[in-house]
Amino acid sequence: MKRTPLKKVSEKRIKLNNEYRHKRKAYLALNRICEAGLILGAAGIECGCQKWATEIHHTAKRGKNMVNESTWMPVCRPCHTWVEEHKSKARELALLRNIHDC
Repeated sequence: MKRTPLKKVSEKRIKLNNEYRHKRKAYLALNRICEAGLILGAAGIECGCQKWATEIHHTAKRGKNMVNESTWMPVCRPCHTWVEEHKSKARELALLRNIHDC
């Protein structure tokens, strides 16, 4: 079987990934509580929230917003999974933005 090599990451993407990695670490150090869990709990939705944020949820598509902290939300893994699996309900709760809102 012939295998094709993976595409190399561009210099621009490498810089963006590095910037994101550093911003992400600082953001999670300052924003330690899962915001999605607070919203889901207030809406009466059980999501298995662990309270401590371990990930960043991008409320808008990542592309150009990848390092835009105004589109970030600190979340725990269970809440992040819930948001990704229930996109229409997450939009109603403002956990996701519509494409037109970006």
